[in-house]
Amino acid sequence: MVDLTKPFIDHIVQICLLAGKIILEEYEKPRTKILLKEDSSPVTEADLKANEIITERLLKLDKTIPCLSEESNENNTVFNEEVFWAVDPLDGTKEFINKTGDFTVNIGLIKNKKPVFGIVYAPILDKIWLGYVDHDNKSKESFRYENVTKSIDPLCDPKKNFVSFPHSEVILLTSRAHCSDETKTWVNKNFGNKKTKIIQRGSSIKICLIAEGSAHVYPRFGRTCIWDTAAGHAVLTSSGGFITEIDKSIELIYSGKVYNPPFLASSYDLSALA
Repeated sequence: MVDLTKPFIDHIVQICLLAGKIILEEYEKPRTKILLKEDSSPVTEADLKANEIITERLLKLDKTIPCLSEESNENNTVFNEEVFWAVDPLDGTKEFINKTGDFTVNIGLIKNKKPVFGIVYAPILDKIWLGYVDHDNKSKESFRYENVTKSIDPLCDPKKNFVSFPHSEVILLTSRAHCSDETKTWVNKNFGNKKTKIIQRGSSIKICLIAEGSAHVYPRFGRTCIWDTAAGHAVLTSSGGFITEIDKSIELIYSGKVYNPPFLASSYDLSALA
């Protein structure tokens, strides 16, 4: 198992920043080349270039840790490993294509089926969310960093992440690109008699907004994969939040399947919704 030392974290941050720079170069081009994968989801040059940078550098950092990435061949053998990376080089490809700015670079580290470390970098916001969890020693830390490309040390001004409990109003997040009827039904069932504010955002930014205390609940139905959630999962749980299977109190785990079940990211225990 890698040690989550400052040099190690700094190295992962630099990988994220380099991937973000490549993504922004593609983002600023007047036209984006878009291909369709076998499942009909879009992929761009930015996805592929960022993926190459991230996976190559993670392997150089520690060749003993395998990597599961959205834009590489699905390496299902990683589920036999105690530790592996889960990478989404460009989370929110549709947001990238539509020029909303709501896309991120996600790098998560899984140990024994749970995320123990995660970085989510939003290039347009120039912001990093970072979290790590030591399940053995029951310790955790979660921070956010702004204007990360404006300083020699991107992590020079940390702000601690803490989830917040809703008092007068519940701030609900839904996906801009994937807000289904099932989501609307769930929201009406659980919050129909409460004062709510619903905000649509893209990518793992939604999970990170809960981690920093800016929102409270994000229900997600429909297809997501390990690489979509692992990094944000680490950030949220290390700030005191939860990611559980929806309508259950079972923490989302990463074991044997690339696809996640429907889940709920929240700042407080699911049972408190009752």
